[in-house]
Amino acid sequence: MTLNEDPPMAEPLVPAPGSKTSRSTGDTVASIVLVLIAVVTNLGISFAGFMLVMMSDSCNASCNVDVLSGGVIFASVAPSVVTIIGIVITIVLVVRAKLAFWVPIATVGAQVIALAIGALMVFGSIGSL
Repeated sequence: MTLNEDPPMAEPLVPAPGSKTSRSTGDTVASIVLVLIAVVTNLGISFAGFMLVMMSDSCNASCNVDVLSGGVIFASVAPSVVTIIGIVITIVLVVRAKLAFWVPIATVGAQVIALAIGALMVFGSIGSL
């Protein structure tokens, strides 16, 4: 190559046939809205988990305080952990242009299940099951 010659042109970056590289705008918007809904739901569910501590008012001699405390902590912290994991998975799927709207929906379901498990621990500790 001399000084007067143009540099060789690189081949344009073309996606391989059959691969999808564009994101679905609808899925991205739906994922963002659903993640926001999951975060708001997490606030309510965690608050409900904290309110389970009021079940300790009905504790008597047969009440297991350790299980009650563990149930309250689980019911209030586990939904937040589930939400963080759901947000991370949603972001990864959106960045990789994969279908992601279902992850925040599953996250809300997992939040409710975590609250239910904590509540069962609390109710079981006071003997009301």
